Amino acid sequence: MSVKIWPFRHLLWVFVLSLCGSLKASDSPSEILQNLPAPPLIEPGFTPGPEAAKDVRGLWMEMAEAEQILRRSPLVVDAPLINDYVKNIACEVVHAYCNDLRIYVIRNPHFNASIAPNGLMMINSGLLVRLTSSDQLAAILGHEFAHYSQTHSLGLLRKMKQDFAVAAFVSLLGIPDILALTSVLRFNRGQEAEADELGAYYMAAAGYRPEAAKTAWDLLNEEEAAASVKLRQGLLFLSSHPRPKDRARKLEAVANQIRAMLPEIQPLAEDPLPRLLQERYALLMDEQLQQRDKGRLLTLLARHEALGIQATDVAFYRGEALRLSGESKDVAGAMDAYRQALAAENPNPLAYRELGYLEYKHGDREVAEGYFQSFLALVPNASDKQMIEFYLGGGW
Repeated sequence: MSVKIWPFRHLLWVFVLSLCGSLKASDSPSEILQNLPAPPLIEPGFTPGPEAAKDVRGLWMEMAEAEQILRRSPLVVDAPLINDYVKNIACEVVHAYCNDLRIYVIRNPHFNASIAPNGLMMINSGLLVRLTSSDQLAAILGHEFAHYSQTHSLGLLRKMKQDFAVAAFVSLLGIPDILALTSVLRFNRGQEAEADELGAYYMAAAGYRPEAAKTAWDLLNEEEAAASVKLRQGLLFLSSHPRPKDRARKLEAVANQIRAMLPEIQPLAEDPLPRLLQERYALLMDEQLQQRDKGRLLTLLARHEALGIQATDVAFYRGEALRLSGESKDVAGAMDAYRQALAAENPNPLAYRELGYLEYKHGDREVAEGYFQSFLALVPNASDKQMIEFYLGGGW
């Protein structure tokens, strides 16, 4: 691959000029960038020209074709506010490389992100719903950009193509080519550690708090400890990744090094993340319900409550988490949560429906009828309207 390796002084100057205009708290990222553990191995705007290796040119073409499929996929989250939010933070973190990244938020309930050699980045919706600050997102975006800047994925895909043709491999999976990258790009521990460290430097140079790289992993450790069903490591983190606790400890040390250079970095005066989560809360949480993991869901909901997500929405999904547990002991708790979802000025109408079904099954049919009527008054075109009208018509 003919990737231009820039002289470090030149690289530093480009970054200083590009980042200074977008800093949130620091006017001088130069000290961080002077101490960058490793300079990027790929220049802004790079595309393989005629002089590039044949397999690299072919890989870029395959990625471009796969991206066309991805753009049309229903898995891409259609939420301009969320997509713009993620893109803007990414541009602040990578600035000079902003136009090289094409970022897609994908409907997937798991915590994960990935980046292709040509700058195509995918962020799972399940990642966004687990974060508590924009600084944490900046840390993850910085980490993924570090994989790109150090050309980590290129070597992996080259090896994969040698072992088994990319097109043949992904056709077996039955999904768009590019989505397969999340399951086949397994960076080694050294590459992950390098991306963690570089990502913390990139985010701090953009004015984000470097401690957030550690706190993101703390949140995952907290969730995993509370989970009713523990995830296999390969599902939550690729099997070659460092253990989360080890990763958090090392990131804390990196943050301390950066703080010694730029101690004045402060949190955002008003973080937009909670408002954006609220904007598409039902979409994000409905995906989480599919996991049917009571412990994991209740942990996320407690986190959202602390963030200020509307209390009636949090209460409704707490009811859902308890109802879907399948345990009879949770039925009363689910009903209490649904009632809490109706107790505020702006009740969640779905709570009327779920209370109706639960009262019909476990309690008073007359009360159930009242709940069903309240639900249809608020949601007259509900997808299960015919079933509810069947019950209301005496089909008990």
